[in-house]
Amino acid sequence: MAPTVLHVRAETKPLEHRSAVTPTIAKQLVDAGYVVNIERSPLSIFNDSEYEGTGASLVPTGSWTQAPGEHIIIGLKELPEEDFPLKHIHVQFAHCYKGQGGWEKVLGRFPRGKGTLLDLEFLEDENGRRVAAFGYHAGFAGAALALMTWAWQLTHGKDEPLPGVTPYENESLLIKDVKEAVESGKAKAGHLPRVLVIGALGRCGRGAVDLCVKAGLEDIIKWDLPETSAKSGPYQEIVESDVFVNCIYLSAKIPPFIEPNSLSSPDRRLSVVCDVSCDTTNPHNPIPIYDINTTFSSPTVPVKLPAQANDLPLSVISIDHLPSLLPREASEAFSSALLPSLLQLNDWKHARVWQQAEKLFTEKCNTLPEGAVDGQAELVANQSVARLDAKTPARLAYTDLRKAINIRGDNATEAASGSYKSAVEKGRLLYTHLQCADVQSHYQWTDLERYGWTADRRKQPRGIPSDIQTPLLSDPGDVVGGLGCPRIEAHDPIEPKDVEWDHLRESTVEGKHYNPTDAWYKGIYYPKLGVLIVSNARSPRYAVEQEKRIDEWEGGDLVPLGLLSDVMFLEYEHLCKTAVPPLQVRDLRYMFRSQIVNKETREIIFEVLKRRGVVNGPVAWPGTAFKFPSEEALALLSTPNGRGAAWILISHRAELGWKTIKQITVFDNLLSASERSVFREWSHPSMLIEFEDSKAPQQDEPGAGKQEQ
Repeated sequence: MAPTVLHVRAETKPLEHRSAVTPTIAKQLVDAGYVVNIERSPLSIFNDSEYEGTGASLVPTGSWTQAPGEHIIIGLKELPEEDFPLKHIHVQFAHCYKGQGGWEKVLGRFPRGKGTLLDLEFLEDENGRRVAAFGYHAGFAGAALALMTWAWQLTHGKDEPLPGVTPYENESLLIKDVKEAVESGKAKAGHLPRVLVIGALGRCGRGAVDLCVKAGLEDIIKWDLPETSAKSGPYQEIVESDVFVNCIYLSAKIPPFIEPNSLSSPDRRLSVVCDVSCDTTNPHNPIPIYDINTTFSSPTVPVKLPAQANDLPLSVISIDHLPSLLPREASEAFSSALLPSLLQLNDWKHARVWQQAEKLFTEKCNTLPEGAVDGQAELVANQSVARLDAKTPARLAYTDLRKAINIRGDNATEAASGSYKSAVEKGRLLYTHLQCADVQSHYQWTDLERYGWTADRRKQPRGIPSDIQTPLLSDPGDVVGGLGCPRIEAHDPIEPKDVEWDHLRESTVEGKHYNPTDAWYKGIYYPKLGVLIVSNARSPRYAVEQEKRIDEWEGGDLVPLGLLSDVMFLEYEHLCKTAVPPLQVRDLRYMFRSQIVNKETREIIFEVLKRRGVVNGPVAWPGTAFKFPSEEALALLSTPNGRGAAWILISHRAELGWKTIKQITVFDNLLSASERSVFREWSHPSMLIEFEDSKAPQQDEPGAGKQEQ
């Protein structure tokens, strides 16, 4: 009988550095007769080289989508939010069994593809205890961030949130930072914080308590079922503590531990809540004072307090991947605990732990609402995306990629927009491709005219769009802090260059006929300063959609050379190479999107600003900056006006080198503050997208680090 193949997929969530199968465990699985395929991962705490010598095979990132159906796919966190059916057995945390938001879409993909979900959260031993969990390190990390936040509030004031954090190499370094923070907070407050932990006897609670002890705290209140069962919530004891850490396992509706009204108590000391359980979208969440997950890049969210509340701030930490703060230690502990169950996967149908997981999967599938298994109208398009995802870039014709662009590229329609959550997940997937993918455009600048494009080159530029003049032309040392580009009046022989490409001519290339589409890309270029300005864009697909003649249009295919990421980059590259002396193409640093009117992009812009407390739309320069990989930045990246920048970096890496996106700044210099408050819908936002150099993935052999498409 052929050996069982375990395919360990790469995690896609930014800052998720853990792995379900560590190098140590991979070797033990191989020694037990399993074939183990490990996807290369630029995010994992374990370098690809650490798996060498284990007997496991390194395979391309994302290749699980095209693995044979009998392979078992192992991961940690949920899959990217897409809709193509799932045909494999998946071992992972799916977060779709407790009524979480969007659960039916996540779960429905499995029966639709005749796949099976064996959820790690519900693997139990004979005594009903979970066989493996990250709970201890989740509680440990959550309590650490809670104490850091308590100290930060005291030393920096209530209006400055805790800065982003990055994973620690080991526990000792984390404890050192926590101790230093607590001492600084004690110096301000005159006392150490009182911490209340609910669920203190479980794995998660023990981790939280252990961190508090190692940090030198003395006033630690440890509650579990006896205390919460003695009386009903909300609990005044929480309000009278400095820090509350929630470590319960929520399986049914319970009275709230705390609610907005209880925050008006004059005895409130509470300034930090860490919801390690993180049941944010669960309708029975016992901490109904917040409604969004936070991230390591933005660890806290402020709570809106009642008018009669005292002046103390209140912040919530609701990170759903807390163990990633200590990714190596958390992974080693989890993977070791999971090993006995993994060793039963070669006969999982007859292994009790996996039998129970399959039974639960079947029961949950039976609760799916009508239509969830059938899928949505965009299923066919998403299946195409999935198939493209799994192809090797070297064998993939670049023109085929535009089939996937309708979902993820710079040419997508509003039909692909979805919700804010969907935008975040699509942005996350694109951001992962930005770090891993190697899909190269084969087009050259000379191809533009071959495919029917005509250039309008103006000796004197028409003018810098008024909305971006301040950020573009202001000196970096000014109060407003701009890029310091020269004005048009400077008559620089090299820049700025005003070039418009129009698709107005028929063309025949390699025997295929393409009709004109009346598309255009209008740009202003500063090649010496690495600035590309998209002043107006109308892609071929969008142009013919306006005429309702998409795909086969007037007897000819839609022109394949038509993406913003190709047309405008090729012009930028041409200007660099023909300058005297020639300029470095890879010095591209900034991209402006001016006066955005796209409905999908505008909706996401207003949503991310609202989550930052900016309610009347974009403000004047310097605007609002969203750094990667925050959820807001990922959502902006997913928009039609954002993703073109990502595809420039992905598909022209040979010319640009390895780059990533540092941040996206949103602003509107056309409306005054008073006008924004009244005429919010008149806002035509602009975006400044900033690039920066990044390191290439570690390459241990030819082709290493490349992601299949």
